[in-house]
Amino acid sequence: MTGQTNLVPKRRFKEFQNTQAWEQRKLGDYAEILTGGTPKTSIPEYWEPKEIPWMSSGEVNKRRLDETDNLISEKGLNN
Repeated sequence: MTGQTNLVPKRRFKEFQNTQAWEQRKLGDYAEILTGGTPKTSIPEYWEPKEIPWMSSGEVNKRRLDETDNLISEKGLNN
């Protein structure tokens, strides 16, 4: 991590020791990243039932990702 020397945050949860540094991870190591395949919002079956986390490209710019704003159905994923 070039240019970042202080990776230990000032505030931590009590479960973490103050000496533990942050670990940088790549999103692609934890999720499948695809482009150009957003299910049509005009087809309700693609979005209901809400089963699979679905991240829009705009969400990538958020500073912290704990969950996605949307969920899609299995049918939406397959189409």
